[in-house]
Amino acid sequence: MVWLAASVAAAPSPAPTPAFETHDYRFASVGVTLAGRLFVPRGATKFPLVVLVQGSDYDDANASVYWRLIAHTLARSGIASFSFNKRGVAGSTGTQTDDFNVQGADVAAACEFAKSLPGVDRDRVGYYGISQGGWIVPRAIRSCRGAFAILVSPSGGPPFEQVRYYLKNQYLASGMNASECAAALRLHDTLAAYYRTGGGYRHAQAMVTAAVAAPWYSRLAKVNYRREVPESGRLPTPAQLDTENRRNPQTYDFYRSSQTWSVAPTLYESLSAPILFVYGGRDENVDVVASMTIFQTAMRANQNPDVTFHVFESANHDIQVGERLLPGYREYLAAWILAHAG
Repeated sequence: MVWLAASVAAAPSPAPTPAFETHDYRFASVGVTLAGRLFVPRGATKFPLVVLVQGSDYDDANASVYWRLIAHTLARSGIASFSFNKRGVAGSTGTQTDDFNVQGADVAAACEFAKSLPGVDRDRVGYYGISQGGWIVPRAIRSCRGAFAILVSPSGGPPFEQVRYYLKNQYLASGMNASECAAALRLHDTLAAYYRTGGGYRHAQAMVTAAVAAPWYSRLAKVNYRREVPESGRLPTPAQLDTENRRNPQTYDFYRSSQTWSVAPTLYESLSAPILFVYGGRDENVDVVASMTIFQTAMRANQNPDVTFHVFESANHDIQVGERLLPGYREYLAAWILAHAG
């Protein structure tokens, strides 16, 4: 069943008169109702569609300036877009979750719903997933096949490896030298293992005590990921850790989830439709070379005949230069979709 959603304050238009019209909907997923927004090319009666999949943020996707800019350019080429808010965000019911399987099910529900909307060519519906979306879109495709997929800045490795790469760059940018950076990463690895298993408390606490006294600690504290080192410098004991895990499982869920530590090769091998991988050459969040190698291996394994890798050398993780989307990026997406969407 479809319900019209309440009006949501629109983000600034990408043009005085956007190339799209918007229609708001509510649709069902597993145990929740999600708020979606359709961006329809003005005057179009039949059109392909892209399901827009967020990264790790929990912002109001339906009011996102980033999505509106992309939707505007796609609409100029006759392509519709469909965004939706994650669980627990701006009109979507349920509780926020970082479980990729749950998020994948929600994206698949959005895909199935979008295929039912008036004017949508259900045989030309695909996905656009950015950053964390690279782990979620492949899960959605298993339930709702897409005519194509675009993955922007996806990490080929698991989240822990991606975070470790990000932290390394942050530590170096903070002014740490190579040996200080290596020490900070060893501390991070040790604390992650402790929060994951509850074992090795004394060793972990000894490392924290030594780190707090080190000259580089002030730099680490500025980029302390998930506050791994409490401000007190004292780690929760195993008993306190166990109590917190029972009281609020989400506190250390990143470390305890199996999804954090590994990615099954079969996940990426399910990407058998035409697919575009996009990266920024100045991405400090994702190891571009390593990720591309992993995806290239997966695409050879599944013998996908229609795979494109494109690196915009001057762009960052969001395919931006500074605060603006890279000129020509949105037009490149539209042209690729028209050429590969079936």
